[in-house]
Amino acid sequence: MKDVVEKIRPLAIVAHEGQTRKFNKEPYVNHPFRVGDSFEDPLRCALGYGHDMIEDTRGTDKEVTPEFLSKAGIPEAVIIRLIALTKSEYETYFDYIMRLVDFDLVVIDVKLADLADNMSDLHEGSLKDKYRLAAYILEQSRERLLAAQENVKRLEKYDR
Repeated sequence: MKDVVEKIRPLAIVAHEGQTRKFNKEPYVNHPFRVGDSFEDPLRCALGYGHDMIEDTRGTDKEVTPEFLSKAGIPEAVIIRLIALTKSEYETYFDYIMRLVDFDLVVIDVKLADLADNMSDLHEGSLKDKYRLAAYILEQSRERLLAAQENVKRLEKYDR
C-alpha cells in the first residue's frame, strides 16, 4: 500500500496546484498532506492525501475522475473510498456526513482527520459548529462500529 501513497501524493500536488485555503491563504495542498501525514497506516495516509482531489477539481481542466485514478494505478479499494469521501454537488453536507456514517472505519477516520485540520484554523462560528457536529456524529458512529466488531468477535467463539 506504500506504493499507493507514492502514486497519490504527486497527483494531489497537481490537482491542488494554484489553490489556496480560504481562511489563511496557504497553499491548499498543505491541508491534504497534513490529513494524510496524521496517519501511520498507508491506506489512510493515501486517502488523506487524495480526499479532496475529486471534489475540488470537478469541472476544471485538472479534473480528477475515478477513471483517471484507475489509469494512474490507484487500486479500486482506494478509488471507492475516495468517491465516498467526495461530497456530491447534489447532496447537503448533513446527507454527506450521514452517508459516511454507514461506510467504513477507514473513511470515517480520514474524514475525522479532515475535520480536525479544517477546524484548526477556523474562528468560532457557524462553520466551526457545523464541523463539530459532523465530527461528533462520525465519532459516535466510529464507536458503534468498533463495538459491533467486538461483539462479532466475542460471538464467533460460540459459532464454532
